Amino acid sequence: MCEALLPMTTIRQIAREAGVSVGTVSNVLNDNDNVALATRERVQQVIQQHNYRPSNVARSLSTRRTGTLGLIVSNISNPFSSELARGAIETAQEAGHGLLVLGAAPDGLDLPTQVDTLVRQWVDGILITSEPLPDSRLSQLPCGDTPLVMMDYAQPPHRNVIGLINFDWEAAGYAATTHLLQLGHRRIGYIGGIADHPSSRWRAQGYHKALQEMAIPVDPMLECGGDFLAAGGYQVARALLALPNPPTAFVTANDLMALGALQAIAEGGLRTPNDLSLVGMDDIPYASFISPPLTTIHLPSYRAGQIGIQMLLEADRTHPTLQRIMLPTHLVERRSTAPVPKGFPRLRPDPSLPYKEGSD
Repeated sequence: MCEALLPMTTIRQIAREAGVSVGTVSNVLNDNDNVALATRERVQQVIQQHNYRPSNVARSLSTRRTGTLGLIVSNISNPFSSELARGAIETAQEAGHGLLVLGAAPDGLDLPTQVDTLVRQWVDGILITSEPLPDSRLSQLPCGDTPLVMMDYAQPPHRNVIGLINFDWEAAGYAATTHLLQLGHRRIGYIGGIADHPSSRWRAQGYHKALQEMAIPVDPMLECGGDFLAAGGYQVARALLALPNPPTAFVTANDLMALGALQAIAEGGLRTPNDLSLVGMDDIPYASFISPPLTTIHLPSYRAGQIGIQMLLEADRTHPTLQRIMLPTHLVERRSTAPVPKGFPRLRPDPSLPYKEGSD
């Protein structure tokens, strides 16, 4: 036999039993200070007796806040994005907020659609960490009055941006290249990111700066754009290894491309770092577990997720001010780099031939 449904307790019923106004109950629920202690305790007692939980929908209609934030990332399968998302999720949860996470396409072209989806969910703010779009498209994002925090932009590309987070990408490219130069490498191949993306340009600037300080001309044959994916790193590395005078080392714009390059190096009959050194960027959790462990540039991705959510939580919607954060990077030296080998190049006539242990 089914039990009859009990009528839902309303805020008016709480107010009537506590002998106060509906406004006073609302102030207690919202933890406002302008309620006398005795009154607050009486209202809280009635609330506990009824196990009353206010309607989030009703609360959002009155406060225009839902207690939910949004996060847009590119390629959530990339451990870098996963770490960033973890920092954002845990920070939102600690603040009592929910977080809706959406994944954008690798090229970021569906970013306007993803933003529109989150805005329709009435999120209180959006952290956008997906691949950058041209400013002409970003200025037309359908975000209404929703605050935005964005990554990898020198200037805010939209009027709603209240926070910009950047890693010191130029320092990352510079440190990775300088490390190889200090090991004696002079022909350093660079596997970059997606062309025209701000962070791709900044990384490449660091690579150029390190070479120029050593009076080494930038060789355009040694510099190729990638796609931030392992397959792209693999393809570009194969092309660089096939050059008549190939590099003795690679710098890759992220760790996923370094993994692809590592595979290309092995298939080319070479060993890392005995024959060719490799430096990545990101310091994903797996970087220390691959063989050989990857020398890379550490980027505080978890911290970036934390800061992005904190910016949204602390945003003053009445008088918004732009906050800028530049996160430092540093080299983590492992075992994928070594001094330039003697007698290089030692590539096989056909780099695609399978490698046999002990052959040169």
